[in-house]
Amino acid sequence: MTRVLFVVSAADGWTLADGTVHPTGYWAEEVAEPHRVFREAGWDITVATPAGVAPTVDKLSLGPAGGLPGTRKKIRAYLDSIADELNHPVGLDSVDEAQFDLVFYPGGHAPMEDLAADPVSGELLTRRLASGMPLALLCHAPAAILAARSPDGSNPFAGRRMTGLSNTEEHLNRFSRKAKWLLEDRMIEAGVEYDKGLLPLRPYVVVDGSLYTGQNPQSATALATRLVEALQAPSTTTGRRPMSYRGTTVLVTGASSGLGAELARRLAARGANLVLVARRRERLDELAAELARVHAVRAEVVTADLSAPGASGRLVADLNAARIAVDSLANCAGFGLGDDFVDEDPERISSLIAVNVTALTELTRLLLPHLLASGRGFLLNVASTAAYQPTPGMAVYGASKAYVLSLTEAIASETRGSGLRVLAISPGPTRTEFFDVAGGEDLAVGRFQSPSQVIDLVLDVLQRRNVPASIVSGWSNRLSARAAALAPRRLTLAVARRTIG
Repeated sequence: MTRVLFVVSAADGWTLADGTVHPTGYWAEEVAEPHRVFREAGWDITVATPAGVAPTVDKLSLGPAGGLPGTRKKIRAYLDSIADELNHPVGLDSVDEAQFDLVFYPGGHAPMEDLAADPVSGELLTRRLASGMPLALLCHAPAAILAARSPDGSNPFAGRRMTGLSNTEEHLNRFSRKAKWLLEDRMIEAGVEYDKGLLPLRPYVVVDGSLYTGQNPQSATALATRLVEALQAPSTTTGRRPMSYRGTTVLVTGASSGLGAELARRLAARGANLVLVARRRERLDELAAELARVHAVRAEVVTADLSAPGASGRLVADLNAARIAVDSLANCAGFGLGDDFVDEDPERISSLIAVNVTALTELTRLLLPHLLASGRGFLLNVASTAAYQPTPGMAVYGASKAYVLSLTEAIASETRGSGLRVLAISPGPTRTEFFDVAGGEDLAVGRFQSPSQVIDLVLDVLQRRNVPASIVSGWSNRLSARAAALAPRRLTLAVARRTIG
């Protein structure tokens, strides 16, 4: 079980430049949200404070400054549920931080009063940083690094990339002008490579190796979620910890729903920045806001109708103009038609081929040089179990997916040894909007899976040492695909026709 040392300030006041003491404590959201995220992950949490003094919540954080009424109500209720833990912390001088998988410092103005000068905390932080084990500090908590000292007297955090509450955000407090010092200034004076988000009061997380920092209270959930993703148990498929995509950018088509949206969420949880492409702007905006809020990643929204001639070229031109370098490409856009070929609308057939075949091919060709040059990413194309045999009643769809499968396997062979991971995923029926468009679930062949199950497999396969060129999602679907490949073509056609109806 993952063990967390949760280091909370014991101060209940902040001494200002005029000698007055401003009542303070820990910021409610910065304790409640990370604690909740860690507990829901099944982690064991030990709360520690200087001298084992019960910490005090900053009353301002339970008022309007702490967010909307509904949010404050939930935070207050959660703090009440862990009151026994908070009221009986262990003394910071009695713990061995090496016994914990993560050391986490929440903020509030209180750390600027005690932890910024606490030698016990300073020594703990110095040892923890040197160990390379995960360490995280949120909002005002980086003030605690001011008490850290290397043997030569320098600050061990000098040169490390970090964030913390910015001067701009601090000045939103009416009493900040009376402060003896501001956190951003002191971090820079200590030699930290200080970083902050473009906009104040927005989630922003900085990761420098095993050192994690969050800028403000709004970063509490994003920081905790990032930590859970980084420290969670190894993959059951690969036996290794989940691969990180931090510092890379992934373009996902069909990102407004289904597999595309699920993949975007999962990649954001692993630190990837996203370019979200689809026709429905409102859905993309909602997803981008969610990813920024929860995971503190950058998510660019591009609305594009990939069935339009030249859409892929315009998309890549827009990326180049915006100087967005793409490391990975996930072609998730696509749709199906469920009728006999003679009864299908010719215009709909053209649109299907444009999206499933033409756009995928053009976008892959245009971006492939960038993917190869990066060497840090993947090319993912969504095929289907329909690719493994002719599909009467869905003839054009099946043919389009057979094309995707064949193209992807060929590209995987051509780029072998380049460092680019190339994969065609062939899901069976999946609980998405696909069947609403295609004509109903009567067209489904095989056992239904959720988008999450499919993406679980994708992410596990992509981090294998030797990535296969293609894989079918679901053991029963794999058996069906293998049987279709081995059976006489005539028999395969008859079974498919009878199954699809």
